[in-house]
Amino acid sequence: MKAILISAHGGTDQLKVADVPTPDIKPTEVLLRVATTSINHLDIWVRKGVPGHTFPLPMIPGCDMAGTVERCGALVTNVKPGDRVAVMPGFSDPLALEALAGEEHLARDYGIFGETRNGGCAEFTDIPAANLLPIPADMTFENACAIPLAFLTAWSMLNRRAQLKPGEDVLIHAAGSGVSAACIQIARLLGAGRIFVTAGSDKKLEKALALGADMGINYSKEDFVEVVRKQTGKRGVDVVVDHVGPQTFNGSLKCLRKGGRLVTCGATTGGETTVNLRLIFFKSLSILGSTMGPKSDLLTVWKLAAQKKLHAVVGASMGALQAMEWAAGYPDMVERVVPVIGDAETNAWLIGWLNVWAAPIMLDPNWNNGDYYGRPEPTRGLAEALKIVSLHAQGTEWANKTFARKWAEEGKNPLDGFANKYLIEATLEKGAAARAAASDANSFLYLVKANQLFIADNGGSLEEIAKKIKARMLLLPGVGDHIFPPANSQRVRDAMKAAGKDVEYAEIDGPNGHLNGVIHIAKQGEAIRAFLAK
Repeated sequence: MKAILISAHGGTDQLKVADVPTPDIKPTEVLLRVATTSINHLDIWVRKGVPGHTFPLPMIPGCDMAGTVERCGALVTNVKPGDRVAVMPGFSDPLALEALAGEEHLARDYGIFGETRNGGCAEFTDIPAANLLPIPADMTFENACAIPLAFLTAWSMLNRRAQLKPGEDVLIHAAGSGVSAACIQIARLLGAGRIFVTAGSDKKLEKALALGADMGINYSKEDFVEVVRKQTGKRGVDVVVDHVGPQTFNGSLKCLRKGGRLVTCGATTGGETTVNLRLIFFKSLSILGSTMGPKSDLLTVWKLAAQKKLHAVVGASMGALQAMEWAAGYPDMVERVVPVIGDAETNAWLIGWLNVWAAPIMLDPNWNNGDYYGRPEPTRGLAEALKIVSLHAQGTEWANKTFARKWAEEGKNPLDGFANKYLIEATLEKGAAARAAASDANSFLYLVKANQLFIADNGGSLEEIAKKIKARMLLLPGVGDHIFPPANSQRVRDAMKAAGKDVEYAEIDGPNGHLNGVIHIAKQGEAIRAFLAK
């Protein structure tokens, strides 16, 4: 058979097309007729060589591949000749302790096709049947071979190592690379807040924005550190993905907020750099290494890549806004949507209230226009803001039934002085102070701004939004909600009906206003289950 062979490290001239024997297969292996391979940076490292690392040469490169099963070993039962499959690129002894713990990528004998045994740049290759992934009928060989290594690496970096949480901001370097392209999509899927990306050309940034990034930074024209710090009010991002290395590493650390995490899977500009350790411990930063990931992560990614429809998108409050965005922005993907205590847009009433929420922080002298890191923080302003939010969210029935006109302390009549509090005052102050001590003022302000700017699918009238939505909808407002009153959901219901769409409506009763949608959602449990089962 024909294959590309690397017999010595060096430039592209070391890639030779050669005639080599078609491999024999073991009882647990298949002979794969290769249809496509994709090129990863790992393939370049194997060709060039890595100081201090020995690759077994000669080697057929190609860690990612897809094709058709040509022949099966005697013990293979999960596939048959003719099946279309892709290949999980990593392998180890299945009886290794790490493999038995579900972390085979940490085993000492862990290897990758095209790195430690022959890969896919050949007409045929021998693959353990346990490493095969069935290709969905509507997925091409080209797409199938481009997923495993890059998306496994990206998923493990963001979900397993950095543990990216919904709403967190992330900076992703080298947006034109396969791993970073995967990171952009995965960060968006995991519910990231703002996704900043860097690249050396505007064309690469355009592609990154199309994949879901929010802001592109051309590092040949701008200082990415200055841009990120300005855009985050000098707070910094929660997570940085940096596989560039010395060229960006120290700048990446400067872009992180206190307690932020930098995760890396490579170093394309070199393996060594100088780091200011004070920056790491003063800011309580975490530096996380990541190489590949377990098969379980790749199976998760593979299912997501094959998924063409979402059975339902369900969310409360800001989650309800995201649910509406999914329904309006991705009408062909979402089958059902359940916005709980939400709306299709932020109206003028709420925009005004959000301004009231933010005002105490911005009036606190310590806020300093957002530049308070390393200085006294605007904790007093943040606490006052959180008092307003708490009262606004819980509503009148909660306040009146819970506290009435009770005094905070027996014998201390509020009539006798400002220091004497009503019970509701003392309770709000105590709760807000505790929350403020564990929160960040700029983060709160960005959440305020995000809510003020929200309108499903980036604009248009409610009627236009309703026309775009194809999903069946169950609207669940909370009785007594002053943030997203039931009247808002009724407007969405009426617009959906006018557009001829399938929409249901039910209210969540309770004494907690906006929070009825969280605390008392079980009251509409049967309605939700029935809706999802239809």
